[in-house]
Amino acid sequence: MRSSIMKISIYTMLLCILMSFGFAIPTGPRSITGEIDYRLLPYGAPSNDAIAGNITEINMNAWSVTRTWQGYFGNITGTIVLGDQNNATLYDWTNTNPNGRVYAARVDSIDWTTIACADKATILDGTEATFTLTATPDRNGNIPIDSVNNTFTISTDNMRTDGVTSRLVQHAVYDRFWVGPVQINGTTEPNECYSTVLHNATGWVEGDQSAGNNPDHWREVLLADGSGLTNIVYTAILEQDYVGFDGKAHDFEMLVGENGHGTDVSTTPYFFYVELE
Repeated sequence: MRSSIMKISIYTMLLCILMSFGFAIPTGPRSITGEIDYRLLPYGAPSNDAIAGNITEINMNAWSVTRTWQGYFGNITGTIVLGDQNNATLYDWTNTNPNGRVYAARVDSIDWTTIACADKATILDGTEATFTLTATPDRNGNIPIDSVNNTFTISTDNMRTDGVTSRLVQHAVYDRFWVGPVQINGTTEPNECYSTVLHNATGWVEGDQSAGNNPDHWREVLLADGSGLTNIVYTAILEQDYVGFDGKAHDFEMLVGENGHGTDVSTTPYFFYVELE
């Protein structure tokens, strides 16, 4: 009897071990190269000649750098492999333009078995709003225009109002996809994820976020582990040498949250994962 119980226990343990390795999960890239930082250059200050007794009307258009977001863009090459625990490869399928996704998170231990769409109340309006210092309304009762929930939306919540102006925030159009063992629903299905669409060079129109953006390209989706309640995972859906914001071909563009408000000049490490198909 004891022997049978021990055998059952051993078989159960082995089955659990085999199941834990039975599916592919996102992994860190083998290398990251070409790390170059870019930043919007400030415009010089124009002048106006003041004359005593004059009253002068001046209308201005200004650009200010966001204090809420860090941007990333670049290219992906990779290989789908059949290999062992020592990284010895039995067979490989090299692809210079793979499909898949790039993930960015502030932790290096994502639980991919509990990944899901990021919960709005807990993540968008909670953790990320607090982390980026965009949770507190201004004196007019409005949250910052570049807050998380003014940047990511869903198909049924496309029109956002910030109290000053109404603007259209473009949600992404994406098909159902898998993250490791977990299915993420597409835009046409219930329980879609909050998403946004980044710019391409030819479509951008100042003052209209969605004017020229293509919802089928440069898509970013918000995920989180812990069934969507714990660690946020910014998710960029890969392109294949598609023209990006700077007029050059790239494979991904993405935003990640960062707090640069007030005197905060500290940096935040993001850990990158890749899943190729």
